[in-house]
Amino acid sequence: MESFMPLIELTIIIVSILVFAKLAGVFKKLTLSAGFKKWATILSLLVLIALNLGVSMYKTEHMTAQNWQMQNIFVGVGLFAVIIFALALMSSSKDGA
Repeated sequence: MESFMPLIELTIIIVSILVFAKLAGVFKKLTLSAGFKKWATILSLLVLIALNLGVSMYKTEHMTAQNWQMQNIFVGVGLFAVIIFALALMSSSKDGA
C-alpha cells in the first residue's frame, strides 16, 4: 500500500485543482454583497492563520509517518478556507444604491 501512496496523493492534488477551477468559474457568475465578501475574506484568512499555527505546533510533537488523520483534517479545512476565499474574490459585488 505504501508504494501507491505517492500516486494517491498526486490524484488528490489533481482532483482538488480541477474542483477549484470549476468552482472559480461558478463563483464568477455570483453576485454577493460587499459586507459578505469582506467577512468571508477575513474569516478565511483567520482560518488559514490558525491552521498555520496548528500545523506548526502539531508538527513539533506528533508528526509521524503513520499519523495521517490530523494531517488530513488540516488539509481539508485549508481547502475549505481557500474555497471560501475564492468565493469572496471571484464573485462580483452588489451596488449599494
